[in-house]
Amino acid sequence: MPDGLSTDNATMVGLFVEAVFYGVYLVTFFQTLVCLLHYPADTGSGQLDEWKIRLPRGIRLITLIVTLALFVNCSLNLFFGLVRMLQTYIFLLKEKPSYWINLARPFNVTSQTLIADIFLLANSIIHPGRQFDI
Repeated sequence: MPDGLSTDNATMVGLFVEAVFYGVYLVTFFQTLVCLLHYPADTGSGQLDEWKIRLPRGIRLITLIVTLALFVNCSLNLFFGLVRMLQTYIFLLKEKPSYWINLARPFNVTSQTLIADIFLLANSIIHPGRQFDI
């Protein structure tokens, strides 16, 4: 037996690490939503104890839409990996697992990178030198 992990074990470890990083992503996603949908209320005492909900005109709608699109895309990618794992190792469909999942996962990764890069480039080209306060 060669040194290192077998393909089966490496796939399981990869899905586990992806799930751990997804948990970290969930924490940052909900913090992002709090920053996009709320703003700190100044109580006059110098402390920011309360948070007020932003009015719809104060919400940066494009940023919110991109954030939600990236969240859905990341969730689908993890879901497709889990379905592929279940088909291969639990239901023992090693001879012909779903072919569409093999195509959907790279498409998700590529589209997530594309959405994020277009958003960053559009903000830097449309609003050069402008600082956005959250």
